[in-house]
Amino acid sequence: WANTITAHNLLTHSSGIANYTDYTDVPDEELKKLSNTAAIISLIKNIKLEFKPGAKYSYSNCGYILLGEIISQITNQELNAYMELVLFKPAGMDATFFSIIGIVHDQSISNTSHLARGYSFAVSVPQAHLTEAKYWPMQIAGAAGGIISTATDLVKWNNALYTGKIIPLLLVEMMSFGHINVNIELENTQYGYGILISGHDTMEMYAHNGTIPGFLSSLSYYPNLQLSIVSLTNVYHNYDELVPEIKTMLAKHKKWSKIEKTLQNRYPSIIENMNRYNFMQIN
Repeated sequence: WANTITAHNLLTHSSGIANYTDYTDVPDEELKKLSNTAAIISLIKNIKLEFKPGAKYSYSNCGYILLGEIISQITNQELNAYMELVLFKPAGMDATFFSIIGIVHDQSISNTSHLARGYSFAVSVPQAHLTEAKYWPMQIAGAAGGIISTATDLVKWNNALYTGKIIPLLLVEMMSFGHINVNIELENTQYGYGILISGHDTMEMYAHNGTIPGFLSSLSYYPNLQLSIVSLTNVYHNYDELVPEIKTMLAKHKKWSKIEKTLQNRYPSIIENMNRYNFMQIN
């Protein structure tokens, strides 16, 4: 499928490439052995497309892993160095970096050893307690989620991006244009290039969220108000106890929204624990 998928498909999550962190045939133990981008791409290329490229929206981290590799090959630079020079420095984001190795509690790596710890709770356990998260090695998140930042720096990013200091305003317009419907039932919810677009002309919102074990994040921007809203939390909902059920349902439905509703009906503790610990809802 390398000759049929375009960069546009990757940017809009319309490539048809399955999300490798959800792929039911890859055990968690194998995911943790993926030590670099080449290993991840080697895994991705053997996964059959779920649908014809461009046919619909389906979120996949794989597309952004591939986009990161494209940038590295075109620029002949490591992605972390490129992002520091071209994105973070021009925006004045002094506390932000792209992590390609290590985990949060790795004291041997200078730029991760000082980070906040992440915590999780088992959603299906009644009155669940917080425990320190089982962190992913950052190379698994890669170009799909390896940026580590602060609320202040993310506001700087929005201010720089939407005023044309990072990329020309023409490209910002292309980025913030709704290229594909996220949900056919919600006509006013579309996806641009790396951002979710919702609302209407008088109160449009550009947003994206992110999640890795131990951490949740959300960044929104209201262009008419020139207003940014950032939410960062180091508490994460852990579905590990339900993985066998989730994998069985994923094979049938492929839609997390349907699976989540089924699980909530089976395990009332999920809603109870979410209400107790989650400061924001990330799907």
